[in-house]
Amino acid sequence: MKVLIWDVELSYMLAAVFSCKTEYISPKNIVKDQTVLCGAWKWLGDKKTHFVCVDPADVDNDLEVTQTLRDIVSEADVIVHHNGDRFDVKKLNARVIYHGLEPIPQLKTVDTLKEVRKIASFSSNTLDFLGGRLVGDSKIATSYALWLDILTGDLYTRTAALKAMVKYNKKDVTLLEDVYLRLRPYIKNHPNMNLFVDSDVEMCPNCGGKHLQRRGFYTTLKGKYQRLQCTDCGAWTKSGKSVKTVSIG
Repeated sequence: MKVLIWDVELSYMLAAVFSCKTEYISPKNIVKDQTVLCGAWKWLGDKKTHFVCVDPADVDNDLEVTQTLRDIVSEADVIVHHNGDRFDVKKLNARVIYHGLEPIPQLKTVDTLKEVRKIASFSSNTLDFLGGRLVGDSKIATSYALWLDILTGDLYTRTAALKAMVKYNKKDVTLLEDVYLRLRPYIKNHPNMNLFVDSDVEMCPNCGGKHLQRRGFYTTLKGKYQRLQCTDCGAWTKSGKSVKTVSIG
């Protein structure tokens, strides 16, 4: 299974308003729409984190960035992101459509924000908070001034800001990988690793580990299944074959 860990950073939207207290901005007031400034990604287990970024001299042109990210996510069997189902995928798709690129194929995703909400009740579900609590690491501290420098700065300022943004973006990806690996054993209905190997050996559906121990049974209304626990990651699963079935009705 090719698992992609990824994250994107968008530009500010520029709008014309009459008051700082404006609560609703009409689409007619949008002077410059959002673009994808950069994206970072790594394949699960690889050491290198890759990135693509707009040209500091032409920050509004995100065609190459959009094309590159479209191609990368299309290669993956599963993509992992934090709030990416609602944000990253849809924002990228908007730019793909805008540029008239080929559609992104249907994606199998693991959204760590959605998953952590299902399985736990942390005080906060932000990536920064989870990183600190679960893996002892955090996002790079930054401010909105970084995005403003890219929007309004001169070439020197934009170049420096984009360099800092890429560093921030890449750190998010490596932090996300660590948080994902910590959460993975607890994720229910994780994409099944068994579907991506040509072997009859039963593996852990979450991590692909082959060290499964029999630990009790799991029962449904119609069947009884061997319950298994992966000694590599700790995830629980059950055998695909029932040890006993009954007819109902």
